[in-house]
Amino acid sequence: MTPYSESVLPTDSARTLPFATEALPGRPSVLFLSWAFPPVNAPACVRTMSIAKYLARSGWKVTVLTPDPVVFRRVEDSEHVAAILEKEGIRRILTGHRLACLIPDHLKCWNAGLGWLAGGVCRTMARYFGIEGDAGWSMVVDRACATLNPSDVDVILVSGPPFGAFGAAERLSSRLGKPFVLDYRDPWTGNPHAGQQASSATVREEARMLRSCAAVTIVSPSWGEALAKRFGIESKLHIVTNGFDVDEGKDVRPYEFGHFAIVYAGSFYPPKRVISPVMAALKRLKGLEGSEDREWYFHFYGEGQEHVRDEAIRFGVMDKIVLHGRVTRTEAVSALRGAGVTVVITSVVDDNSAEDNGIIPGKVFEALGSGVPILLIAPRGSDIEKIGESAEFARLVTGTDIDGITSYFKEVMSTMAPKVKTPERYAWPNLIRRLDAVLRGVITEPRRH
Repeated sequence: MTPYSESVLPTDSARTLPFATEALPGRPSVLFLSWAFPPVNAPACVRTMSIAKYLARSGWKVTVLTPDPVVFRRVEDSEHVAAILEKEGIRRILTGHRLACLIPDHLKCWNAGLGWLAGGVCRTMARYFGIEGDAGWSMVVDRACATLNPSDVDVILVSGPPFGAFGAAERLSSRLGKPFVLDYRDPWTGNPHAGQQASSATVREEARMLRSCAAVTIVSPSWGEALAKRFGIESKLHIVTNGFDVDEGKDVRPYEFGHFAIVYAGSFYPPKRVISPVMAALKRLKGLEGSEDREWYFHFYGEGQEHVRDEAIRFGVMDKIVLHGRVTRTEAVSALRGAGVTVVITSVVDDNSAEDNGIIPGKVFEALGSGVPILLIAPRGSDIEKIGESAEFARLVTGTDIDGITSYFKEVMSTMAPKVKTPERYAWPNLIRRLDAVLRGVITEPRRH
């Protein structure tokens, strides 16, 4: 047995799941490339699953090209996902994945002892030569689609990151003679959370890809404005925000905390997205007269427990903190639905760029769908403020306004706060109409180069 035996699916193989529906006359076909797709436990899967599911309900024949879940370290209920896909008539082409050592946190590989050392050398070399971590998937996409014919596909849709998939979609587009559409979940070379500035070669690659594609969708107006300004693609750019799945609200029951729960579920990106203002507010809340009349605790779900613990200790509120760590999506959604108030943070810094203002964490939509009060910590004028304004009981407070954070907690804790007015515009059955129109539009338009 080799050290890489965990990679169950051979790297160059692909298989199509047997529950696919037969092609139906009059229904357009979309080939959807997505590195992140359920049952993988990743935030991006919320968007990609919703796109596939609601395009299918909109009359599309949907085929999803994605790595086989067996190559990932964290997956959820595979049988449940398979049942949903079968019900919706969604077909999957499951691929292998090379160079798993470039993404050891997500992919199964030998990552202990000498394996960790060898993998580290590979990752260092990849960074030096500008090789993206997902390169191993892009390498197998072409072979996985070798049997596809032009008659099988009307349009190719690809969601990134990882952005290596954009190139794979472009190659398939060229071979099949079909248009391809880029779905940006995050900025590529203008990402405010990126650790370093993108190379000039990567910027040129993005510019070329944007010229070649038929259309572009992106999740926030500010990111769209920044992308259009940098690359001059106004005519092909469309805003399709993230949203919530109305079916999920029926399937997941609110968690019974037994006390007033302040819930944060998500990640951190220091120094802009940190928990510090919330801990400062909890310190003040703890010291307020009468604050203990109602039992309350702050619950954190996700990676970043060390950061939360350090800040809680620094502000003297560790006795009011419950750390749950990384949990399944069902557990996280259940916690949000049972919360007294949920916290969403984009940035604690007031002065931000257009890229910063465009950050809209997916958890805000899950909170909207859950119907609980929401505290938004973000700069004034950012895109998430407009989303908050559409809800009945959401409030935006800047990261420097500790009094504002404290008073909001006190307010929702001391009153029977009304349920959030669910903005239906952010429900996926409505959002999908925009994407459906984009895809149908590029099929009927002459190809642009």
